[in-house]
Amino acid sequence: MFNPLMAGVFLIVLPSSLKASASWEFLALGLFHVLAVLLCHGVWVVWTGSLTELFQRPRARRFLFQGTGILSMGFVVWLLLQTH
Repeated sequence: MFNPLMAGVFLIVLPSSLKASASWEFLALGLFHVLAVLLCHGVWVVWTGSLTELFQRPRARRFLFQGTGILSMGFVVWLLLQTH
């Protein structure tokens, strides 16, 4: 919602592509964007909040740490193979 790139799109790109009589469409697009962002962030907050209890267990945390470590190492290996 506070992304400068999106602000540029809404202030420069979109108005140049809309008709002069379409100001309500511009307002509707902006409102849709703000509501979509709030919905997505709200879902993330609720979802991660519900997982707090799960990740306080030592076994789940170990699995998470090992999984992210393996994924990170795999990504590094993939990058090395792509560049050589």
